[in-house]
Amino acid sequence: MPHLNGNGYIVMMFGLEDEIKKWSRVHGVEATLFLQATGLDDLWESNEEQMLWTARLHPIVKKVDVAKLFSWIQTLQETHKVNHDAIKYFKECNRLSLKQVRRLSDARAEWKSRYILEEHIIPLHNILWNRRHAELNIGSESLITTVATLSEICQKAMVSTRYDVCQQSLMVASAFLADRVKSDQTISPLPNNLKMLLTKLQNKEDREEACKRILQECQDYVKLSRFAESSLVFEQAAFAITELCTCGDSVPTFPRYSPTPSYMWTVATAPARIDLAGGWSDTPPICFQYGGAVVGLAVNVDNRKPLSCRCRTILGGAGILLRTESRDLKSGSLLDYAESN
Repeated sequence: MPHLNGNGYIVMMFGLEDEIKKWSRVHGVEATLFLQATGLDDLWESNEEQMLWTARLHPIVKKVDVAKLFSWIQTLQETHKVNHDAIKYFKECNRLSLKQVRRLSDARAEWKSRYILEEHIIPLHNILWNRRHAELNIGSESLITTVATLSEICQKAMVSTRYDVCQQSLMVASAFLADRVKSDQTISPLPNNLKMLLTKLQNKEDREEACKRILQECQDYVKLSRFAESSLVFEQAAFAITELCTCGDSVPTFPRYSPTPSYMWTVATAPARIDLAGGWSDTPPICFQYGGAVVGLAVNVDNRKPLSCRCRTILGGAGILLRTESRDLKSGSLLDYAESN
């Protein structure tokens, strides 16, 4: 259940035969054995009646990890011994008794937490993780929880090399936050450390750690209501993963030629393309999310390739100048704008 002050979660676990108003069994283990094996000596105040109701057994945690909290219990049940390394984390947590939990409980907050979990978080995880083609019902009741869930899915997908799921989670997070950016909100430039982390997503050895740190930075932005910056970082990370999905770990290489002398034109020509079906389904991220196939024709016009591009370098210039022209296919001469089709 959520902690009342929003500082984490109270995790409670019981055995089927545990009796709340007695101190006979704990987590399905005989109570005396439980105390002997665990060495827990801070369950009650000196003047408290010793029963399960008053025992401080229920840890407060920032993130629920049942295996990390309670893996030692199964060992205790099976061998009557406890792994003290495993129980160390449990002992270090602040813990509450059922009596204390009862005083702190907030039915409204608990209902809201369960509603968000059942209606938004679980379906969101299932759709993205299982690559389902379904509408995402993302509520705005808990923005931080939604972003944290998307980040968790992304990190989990990164570790298991399901990069398409990772990319989709990042894009959903970016779009979700972009809808909350105010029109007058200014966007600060990305700091250099984030730019460096984004480039490391292409490096196989650094990828997991870079992803983890990027996601943490984004969540920190969200907590400060810096939705524009967070949306931008999520989007840039998604672009990097899109490149990874398309190209893989190999860096594409192309043959290099000596540069063309200044003022000399380099010309490339191509036939016209007629799309019959599937246009744009061969472009990322559509191609690796859904698959794609394009059927088209390449045709010449009057036995000539009607499309061309030419470029040249000039001395003393700065930047790139782009210009569209229409030319006569036979003579190559420029056409007046009114004559072009």
